[in-house]
Amino acid sequence: IGIVISSYATSVNDYFIKTLPWMIVFIMPCLSIIPNDILPRAVQLFLNLIPSVAVLKILMAAFVDYSFGEVMFCIFYSIGLIVVFLFITERLFTKKSILFR
Repeated sequence: IGIVISSYATSVNDYFIKTLPWMIVFIMPCLSIIPNDILPRAVQLFLNLIPSVAVLKILMAAFVDYSFGEVMFCIFYSIGLIVVFLFITERLFTKKSILFR
């Protein structure tokens, strides 16, 4: 996502300003991986759609008992998101490079 945002940034400061809201959105729901009874199960399932939660679950699986299916889902979900954002980024950079010729 950072590469997609950076394609619109004109300077490093502009990049940091544009990524700050995204970082808040993507990092705050990571609190859902901590075992608690505060958040309802439906909210926790919705928050699992955020990419950083899936990656943290993969990392935590080395230390906490996660099911094999959940870890494999997180791995394939992360790979799928990388491929989607790769195509989006490639399209944006191609469009911009054509405009600057």
